[in-house]
Amino acid sequence: MNWFWKAFWPNLFATAIGVAIGVPIALWINNYTTFIGEQARQAQNREQLNQGLTVVLRELDFNRERLQHFADVLRKDEVLYDLGLDLSVWEVTKGEIVPLLRDPALQQRLAYHFGQLNALSKVSGLSMDQAYWPGWRRKPVPQVNIAVRKYLVEETRRLLEEIPRLKQEILAREGRETAPQPSR
Repeated sequence: MNWFWKAFWPNLFATAIGVAIGVPIALWINNYTTFIGEQARQAQNREQLNQGLTVVLRELDFNRERLQHFADVLRKDEVLYDLGLDLSVWEVTKGEIVPLLRDPALQQRLAYHFGQLNALSKVSGLSMDQAYWPGWRRKPVPQVNIAVRKYLVEETRRLLEEIPRLKQEILAREGRETAPQPSR
């Protein structure tokens, strides 16, 4: 039994020192790996957000060109059957952008902008149907045509004015000076 007590106290002391040193080291290693993992996740989120906003910037440029063409058509008192606006970008990218973009004002402005593009496209299509579709049952009311045309002109102008501000806000958020070139 004497040999037990001789071995017990040194083993207990070694175990206590091992625990006192090992547990803090293990906790530090765990915290460090968690920190590194969190930084990698944040970098991936930033990259995903930047890619989504880059696509939105390209589509803002594309839609600006289409809106400018539509404004020219309206000025000439001509008709454009299809505006050709790309509204799918916001639908595809908003699921990635909204959770990562911490600026609710920019989120709202982007959603509103693309919603207004959609409304403009629908009103333009309806006015085309009313004016040129032979199956339309009622004769167009001139006051309605004037009001619709005024809406189309004003909304097109407003959307054209809004695009540079949106682009500037997105670029400032990304810390970039210039927008990517359109891919179309």
